[in-house]
Amino acid sequence: MEVGANIELAGGRVSLEYNWSRKDTRDQIVPADLPTVIGYTSQWKDVGSLRSSTHELGLGWQALNRRTLSWTLNLVADRSRTTITEWLLPERQEYFLLRKTGSRLGTMYGGKAVKSFAELYEDPDKRADSLSGGGWSRDSVVVNEDGYLVRRSTWRTDAERRIRYFRCADAGCTERTHLTIIGNADPDFTANLASVATLGRLTLSTLITWSQGGSVYNLTRQTLGNLATRAIEFDQRGKPEAEKAKLAAMFEQ
Repeated sequence: MEVGANIELAGGRVSLEYNWSRKDTRDQIVPADLPTVIGYTSQWKDVGSLRSSTHELGLGWQALNRRTLSWTLNLVADRSRTTITEWLLPERQEYFLLRKTGSRLGTMYGGKAVKSFAELYEDPDKRADSLSGGGWSRDSVVVNEDGYLVRRSTWRTDAERRIRYFRCADAGCTERTHLTIIGNADPDFTANLASVATLGRLTLSTLITWSQGGSVYNLTRQTLGNLATRAIEFDQRGKPEAEKAKLAAMFEQ
């Protein structure tokens, strides 16, 4: 479904256009896991539906309109969002994407290390432990040289580990999860500015494209960091020996 409106001013030299569209895409085909007793690991099934909505705004200006000289400018900006409206399989994470009903396509989920006390106590278990005077009180942790919270007892030792971030998985906080939103691949908006100038038989066209916002997922960097500890963040050169992080890629279990 698509609706729009167009307005022209100044004898047609200025135009303004707005369009809104919505698209429902059903029967998304994905591999679904099967019980091992069947003999096959997966089967392709129609299990998902998507809903996409787009807003588009266009502005046109005929700056010059003479017999042998003309110049036209057109600016078009749009914003699109896609949501999973139906998912008939159990919740599934594929790299950074979380497949479940209600999830926005493009939203990136992942894990991270705790950098503040506010993040630390989003974990209901740690918050309850700190309130009862247990081992997660504020004086039991410290911020290390890389900006991460670690246990004070292991700071600057071979046993130093980053603390994995956890939060409530549901409104009632009956479960906890380490998954959190780490970014979104969808830009806030995209814009295109087109310029067409004509002088006699000569035409010059220029297009400028602008994308505002949007995160980029780099699997190579993640692999180097999580598995091989070869990412630039683990370079400890130039630090005093006592301040060098030990096994920086590891999380406390």
